Amino acid sequence: MQIIQTSQVPAADLSLRFTAYAPGRINLIGEHTDYNGGKVLPFAMDRGISMELWTSRTLGARADTVYEVTSDEQPGILQVTHKELEPFISHLATGDHSEDLRERLPEAIGRSWARYAIGALIWHLSEGRQHPLRAQAPQTIHLRLASQLPSGAGISSSAALCTGLLSLLAHYEDLPTPLQTLAQQAMYVEHQFAGTRCGLMDQTAVALAHKNRLLLIDFKDLAASGRVETQNVAPHARFAAYRPVLINTKVKHELGDSPYNERRRSCEEGLVRLRSVTKRNHPSLGYFAQDQAFLQAFAPDGSQAGMIERLTREVFAGDRRTAQRIAHAILENVRVDQAVQALEAGDLSRLTQAINASHASLRDDYEVSCLELDLIRRQALDFAGVIGKDQQLKEPPILGSRMTGGGFGGSTIQLVHERILRDFTAAMVASDSPYVRETGLTPGVMVTEFAEGLTVTKKS
Repeated sequence: MQIIQTSQVPAADLSLRFTAYAPGRINLIGEHTDYNGGKVLPFAMDRGISMELWTSRTLGARADTVYEVTSDEQPGILQVTHKELEPFISHLATGDHSEDLRERLPEAIGRSWARYAIGALIWHLSEGRQHPLRAQAPQTIHLRLASQLPSGAGISSSAALCTGLLSLLAHYEDLPTPLQTLAQQAMYVEHQFAGTRCGLMDQTAVALAHKNRLLLIDFKDLAASGRVETQNVAPHARFAAYRPVLINTKVKHELGDSPYNERRRSCEEGLVRLRSVTKRNHPSLGYFAQDQAFLQAFAPDGSQAGMIERLTREVFAGDRRTAQRIAHAILENVRVDQAVQALEAGDLSRLTQAINASHASLRDDYEVSCLELDLIRRQALDFAGVIGKDQQLKEPPILGSRMTGGGFGGSTIQLVHERILRDFTAAMVASDSPYVRETGLTPGVMVTEFAEGLTVTKKS
């Protein structure tokens, strides 16, 4: 298992079998709710990772299948044999999907992009134990990656990579693997080979999203039964004039080494306490969000601040921080429902309110925003307002703005009117803009659309 500098495979021996495309995902609303058994509303963007799989004869006396993985964006070639992966495959057979396996990898691999590819190969081969793999002589399987997704931007390049690789390998081996199963395997890759205890939103969105639609995902039954509910949401015609715009702060944080995992532990412990005190045996916080009697008791006016006060006093014995995180994880689901209703009804104002309220909750109560995210968000709202007024735009120039992704850096998402896009984009990256002056960073602006999810194509 190593990263080498050049491939030793003659081009004449190559036989292309499959290609795949896995898009990045953007979450319009519903943040840090997937692992809390709640609702999310992501979509696939029009940028992603292209992948190719081909084979060649294994050279020399080696009597084992070899995997070589290259990335157009990264130096070197990951080279690993099936025999080297066997100990990891045996470990997965024990059913332990929680252990961080990075320490078992060579340091150069465990700290690089290659850990995701290794994890995907291990999970694929583990699944292959349940189904006979191709009966063939030892060979080299080549995987080439070409990404349009900046890492650390909050658009889940890692989920696209893992889900795409698992799907590509499953198609090559003709393994009958449902997309939702692939998504769950990709989630475990991130848990075990990146140290990030993420939820299942990113991978599900990559696998199941469709063009011109958002994907409503409800995870309330995931912990209890492994079941996930999905629904395609078609925006009303009133939203046709608005384009999703992602603004990358260019601030990157490794979620595995950040407070992300601590937030998840806090909510898991808070759920246990909440169930005990309220005598409601709900399997997830998502169920509390749909419990009208609970909402009436703890947030009779729908106020998150009111819920926090009640939870602090009556459930968490003065622990206000846990109360804040639990209140966000519950009431963010209400905001997702409001956003879906607004999208389907063409209610621009209601969608704007839900998006802005989501960011305020993430910033103030879940505490996963940062100076750069808040600054770029204020700049986006201010600039759009001024440009819309200058152009005498009769409709709202922008429909709110919020951080998207795990937080602690990354990007904001906003729906911007197409008439102001050119001026808006130029203003956001101008050298004299407040963000550039205060941070010394030039943000990245990506105008995108509601695009198609994962696709795999067999080549003749």
